[in-house]
Amino acid sequence: MASEIAKDLTRELAKLQSAPETETLDPSRALIWLDEREYLTDIARLLPNFDVGDPNWGRLYGYLFEQFFRSDNKQRAIIKAAIDRSEGKVNWAHICLGELVRCHYAHTVLTTNFDQLVLQGIILAGMIPVVADGLSALSRVASLPDHPQVVHLHGSMYTYELRNSVGDTFATQDDLSMQGTMFGLKDAELLVVVGYSGSEEGGVVTLLERACAAIPNLMVFWVLFEDSIEALNPRVRKMLAGRNKFAILNQDADKFFAQLVRGLGFGAPGWMTDPLAVLDSRKKLIADPTDPVIARLKRDFGLGIGRLRSASAPSAEDMILEQATIDSLGGRDSSVVLGVTEAMASSDPDAARLRAISLGRLGSTAKASDLLAASVKAWAAFFEAGGADDGKARTILAQTLFDLAEAPGNQNGVQSKEAFRRAMETFRAATEEINPTLSRSDWIESALGFAESVAEQGDEGAAVNDLTAAIEILDRALTVLTGGSQSRQKLAAEERLGILLCMRARQSKSEADYHRAIDILEDVSQRAVAPESWSAGVVRNLAVAFRGLAELIKHDAPDEAKDSYRRAADLYQESARLYLGGLRDIDESEALQAAMWAYEEAEKLYLVLKDADAAVLIEGELRRIRAELEK
Repeated sequence: MASEIAKDLTRELAKLQSAPETETLDPSRALIWLDEREYLTDIARLLPNFDVGDPNWGRLYGYLFEQFFRSDNKQRAIIKAAIDRSEGKVNWAHICLGELVRCHYAHTVLTTNFDQLVLQGIILAGMIPVVADGLSALSRVASLPDHPQVVHLHGSMYTYELRNSVGDTFATQDDLSMQGTMFGLKDAELLVVVGYSGSEEGGVVTLLERACAAIPNLMVFWVLFEDSIEALNPRVRKMLAGRNKFAILNQDADKFFAQLVRGLGFGAPGWMTDPLAVLDSRKKLIADPTDPVIARLKRDFGLGIGRLRSASAPSAEDMILEQATIDSLGGRDSSVVLGVTEAMASSDPDAARLRAISLGRLGSTAKASDLLAASVKAWAAFFEAGGADDGKARTILAQTLFDLAEAPGNQNGVQSKEAFRRAMETFRAATEEINPTLSRSDWIESALGFAESVAEQGDEGAAVNDLTAAIEILDRALTVLTGGSQSRQKLAAEERLGILLCMRARQSKSEADYHRAIDILEDVSQRAVAPESWSAGVVRNLAVAFRGLAELIKHDAPDEAKDSYRRAADLYQESARLYLGGLRDIDESEALQAAMWAYEEAEKLYLVLKDADAAVLIEGELRRIRAELEK
């Protein structure tokens, strides 16, 4: 919310400074307009290294309040307007958080948000937590409370003094109450941070730094929407380099909490699965009135609950689907498949979806082609029964087809090729149906899935028009992907683009495609420095690109071809050394096999180049690797 409020404030400030209407419609343009006219006083001092052209809106939030919107009433009005736009609706993350508190998995929720959605989520679960939203209240926050508590670190929308500005956030780090709250973490087993980048310069970030330094063994999981920790404040990244500190990337809050409660086997909260039980519990909380009229009202309330219970019972099939929904959310996929039969799925799209999702999850986990094929069949029933889809169902179906193509026993077979082809077509259909503005992560998932399914078909299976479509959609995806230069998702997309360009170059004999692929893969190889097999694979793919270029131009440009052959041979050697250097995601045998293949390819090229000395050196490495493999 801080980023959205900062955008609103920027547009408002531009209007106050009489900017033309065309410059106030877009917050980025409004910010540049303000900067060009030197209205952003002291921004370089207060926000070091802030880039107006590519703004981190979360960092700008406190600065704008500090410099231009200092009135408490004005701040409260701005915050209230932003909260009102969301209509106060709790999302699945808040509902799941309430269940985690009710089931005693969490006792304290720290939030920098001003809204009451965390509180509402806990109240819906049937509990009323202690709320601390002012500095004076923070002194009473318990480190091991008997009762759940919600702590608003920057105040709430009902606090008399909000803590919005840079000065206010800095002041919190020196407040004794705030320090006591953070150092109370020493009694906690776990801290989970969700949806917070730590973008401010001080305040909560400084308090977390101090707490982690004082409690080095505190286990911290930092959950990010972005796909790279570069999105975090550098100080937070340094924090996460410590012991028992972990970052979880690519996580929408709703999806993260849904996976968490599914892993814990919760399913759905009780107030949703049995709402009448909630009313019963409320009735029991009402003391027996002495006034006969009020006593009659209480009795009628109970009778009303009874009439609801005796109302027409749901059909057997509806009861099965209700339970299957709960089981699906709780990760009990085998129960879903047993309850929702193939016959039910053939006539009811909701039943078909539940059955398809559970079969797909079971098949993916077990790598079982029969379960994956059954999931594909259930998805077919979903669409045949008229199931509504905005592209997301097709994305799940496409991923299931992809898993089916790669399942043991299917690789390179007729079923595998057909599954890859269908996955490609389904991913492509999903990208056309999903609105990337409204569902960015879903669209990206479909776009990357489409590109991967095209690449997996190989030179023989992928037609030039499919390759071109995949290249175009990756070019578009790279303009949508967030994250810095080390973003793993962005790096993977760029590598895939390079591979597809090589594939198209081989089919269309395009020197331009090879040169573009080489430029992309060289750039990725310099940024992909993690000790993982993927990084070694990027170098190997770069070698393949240089080799392909050499093969294409060896008759027309022999000298350039010779240079490309040598570059490819050197890169094959480099990838072999990376495989042998100790990679954290593959075992020694796999690394030796990969290195042997790379050395063999390098040896072939040195022989083409008539470089006997280099070939002899490589033969020595191959003998050593083969001896290791024989052990």
